[in-house]
Amino acid sequence: GEVLSLDTLEELAFLLRDMGAGDLPVKAAEDEDPLEPALHPILFRGSAARAWAETVYQFAAAAVNSAKPLTWTLSQPPIDVQGKLSLSGRLLAVSRFRYLEASAAGRSPRSFNTYTNEKIGLAEGGPLDQGISLKFYRASLDREASAAVAFNEPWSIFDIYLQRDVIRDEKGGSYFPVFLADERGEYVYFTEIDFSADIPSPDRWYTAASWPNLRIMDGMVTVNR
Repeated sequence: GEVLSLDTLEELAFLLRDMGAGDLPVKAAEDEDPLEPALHPILFRGSAARAWAETVYQFAAAAVNSAKPLTWTLSQPPIDVQGKLSLSGRLLAVSRFRYLEASAAGRSPRSFNTYTNEKIGLAEGGPLDQGISLKFYRASLDREASAAVAFNEPWSIFDIYLQRDVIRDEKGGSYFPVFLADERGEYVYFTEIDFSADIPSPDRWYTAASWPNLRIMDGMVTVNR
């Protein structure tokens, strides 16, 4: 399908704003009064459709905010945190691979030790960036990666952010799994993602599974009863 552009997302943000889903400022000509939302904010009140509108608006408004561009940082949690996380059937990548090479959006790769006591920023970029690459090495002298994973589509940070197996701890932290494999087995490498603005958490993101009664057809948002 066609890749969602920031221009299209901006149009959506203004549309939802005018439907009462948010307060994104609208530019007006110098001789005009500031534009007000076209529709009353009760349009979606108390419905799954309004929840959808507010969630999509929150992300769209943040993504197209030119005054404060949305950015992200992909990080590696400290080793003691990694050690407490697990997913059934997957070994911890940090127990198998001691070094990692990370890059994003065509920038030069950087190397990191996976066994550290501090949170380490691996890569950063903007929402539309593509080409997040993680290469794993068993030893520092290895010339070839033993395992690798790449996210090559636009909006690639959200391929990680919207994983179904996000783990949350008792302190409110969220850890996003990246899956990889070598000849010995299958592994999981946990990451953290920080955005420069508040966006919906993965559990609030619209999917057919999370809101099964919500339908969007021909531009209309409806709720099946």
